[in-house]
Amino acid sequence: MCSPRNWNESSIRAALKAGHAFVAHDWMCDTTGFQFTATDSSGKQVALMGDAVKRIEGLKLTAKLPVPAYVPLIAHGYGSRQGRGQIGF
Repeated sequence: MCSPRNWNESSIRAALKAGHAFVAHDWMCDTTGFQFTATDSSGKQVALMGDAVKRIEGLKLTAKLPVPAYVPLIAHGYGSRQGRGQIGF
């Protein structure tokens, strides 16, 4: 994961091109700590927010949230969940 101290124009452009970005409404609350990841059955991270993943046995999507929030996960037009602080799909 790229930290702000390592940001430069090329790293920001590469992250945006890869889809590794999100828009935060920090006026509502501090979004520090937000993460959305995919891990395999051994717990190894296999994707970051914005990556495409194939559904495999043991795949776990996790949203880590700095505050309680409603997080919808929609696939093929169906489904949603609500989580507090961290939610796994």
